[in-house]
Amino acid sequence: MGQLERRFGRAEAERCILQLHAVWVSHMHADHHGGLYPLLLRRQALLQQQHDSAQPGSDTADGREQATASAGGSAPAGVKPLLILGPFPLFRVLCQYSKILPLSFTFLPNHYFFSPSARPPPSEALAAYEAVKAAAGLSVLEPFPVQHVSNSSGLQVQSQSGWKAVFSGGSCTT
Repeated sequence: MGQLERRFGRAEAERCILQLHAVWVSHMHADHHGGLYPLLLRRQALLQQQHDSAQPGSDTADGREQATASAGGSAPAGVKPLLILGPFPLFRVLCQYSKILPLSFTFLPNHYFFSPSARPPPSEALAAYEAVKAAAGLSVLEPFPVQHVSNSSGLQVQSQSGWKAVFSGGSCTT
């Protein structure tokens, strides 16, 4: 968050955080996921502030919706938790953090996209994924395996208008 605030100022950084719909994590090196936990907490606090200011005098404990995260955090009513696409070990870490921090997220494992034997994720995660694609105007938003460390993936993105981008921290497997 420090980099966002230094680059854009506090108000614009907060706006960026509030506008996030999804985060993709390529692999489990700490520099790739270490900032996720404070980001989730900051986003949730901002959403709660926004919710509280929109409903003066209301009890914020009422009307809260349990997150799709299966992780213990909650978001204000009507607010969708952040979708996280990442390696499955990240989900285990997020669940452990959620035992002590009120994290709210929906998780979709990267391997779901490239492992035919993968157990299907919860329908809520697939619905969140489709909603993110639609909101971003994407026809493709799919992780693919890369050779780096265990559970590493790249990400291919294609817009409905045709542009494409690929993000990778390692070499593509063929």
